[in-house]
Amino acid sequence: MAWVRPLEPHDLELTAGWLSNERNYAWLDFGGGVQQLSPLALAAMSQRDMHDLMVFGADGETTPIGLIGVSNIAPMFGSGTLWYVLGEKSY
Repeated sequence: MAWVRPLEPHDLELTAGWLSNERNYAWLDFGGGVQQLSPLALAAMSQRDMHDLMVFGADGETTPIGLIGVSNIAPMFGSGTLWYVLGEKSY
C-alpha cells in the first residue's frame, strides 16, 4: 500500500531534485519546452489552480518516494493531464 498527501513547502527541494534528473524530465513537458523545474518554479506551479501536486510514499515510511501531478486542469471541461515521477528508483 501507499499514501498520498498534498505537496508541502518542505518537499520542494526533494521533488525538484527528482525533476532535475534527466531520467525523469525526459518524459515531461511543462509547456514552452520547459522540462526541468527549480524548487521556486515548482512552488509557483503548486499555487496555480491549473495544477494539483501531491507526493506519495510507501506504507510505514514518512519520506515521499514520488510526485503525482494533475496539470492543465480545465474545470469547465472536467479534464486535466495526469503525470507522475517515481523519484526513489529503488521502489
